[in-house]
Amino acid sequence: FDRCFFIKGLPKIKKCKEFDFEITQSVVTVRAKESYLHAVRLEGEAVFDDNFFSLLPHEEKTVTFRLSENSDAKNISISAYAFR
Repeated sequence: FDRCFFIKGLPKIKKCKEFDFEITQSVVTVRAKESYLHAVRLEGEAVFDDNFFSLLPHEEKTVTFRLSENSDAKNISISAYAFR
C-alpha cells in the first residue's frame, strides 16, 4: 500500500515530461523528477520486463528488454502521465 493516496473529486491526468531517461542496448532507466508519475509507458518493437508502471518523485526504475529482430533501441518511446 505504499502508493495509495486520496484525491478529492475527479483527478486531472495529463501527459508530462517530468522524467529523465537513458536507453542502452538492452536496458531502459527512467528517473522521475519532482512529480509523481501515475503511468510511465514503454513502447517499441521489444519485449520489456515491465512496460507500464508508476514512479514516486525522484524514484528510478531500470527495465531490461529484448529487441525484436531487425529493430533498433532508438525506436523505443517513453511517455508518462501525472496528476495535475
